Amino acid sequence: VIMDNKRIWSDEETDAFIGFMEEFVVDVQRVDCGQFKPETFKKLALKMLEAFLTCTLAAKHCKNKHKRLKEKYQYASEIFSHPTKFYTLGKSFPLFYRLEGTFGKDRAMGVGAISGFDAKE
Repeated sequence: VIMDNKRIWSDEETDAFIGFMEEFVVDVQRVDCGQFKPETFKKLALKMLEAFLTCTLAAKHCKNKHKRLKEKYQYASEIFSHPTKFYTLGKSFPLFYRLEGTFGKDRAMGVGAISGFDAKE
């Protein structure tokens, strides 16, 4: 859904997007600094288009979603690591633990690693 030049992601799209990011982390689709390679966002868009035939996502949408999820993860991570802070996000962030594998410091990569999609099976 596009509103005022902003794309609104459904919960199903977000769930699938995170799963695809997990797959790309396992497949080492990132550069040394932990960021996705530029062509990875194109691959993410293609995966989303395959999964959701009516969606109109482009690489820029995937890059923006990745950026927003990373910002939310980092903010939540900061609050969890400093419990003495008096402010909170105000609402729960249930995706935090799923995003740990993508944005956290400790993540499995390479031959023995599996994505969240594979782990469910």
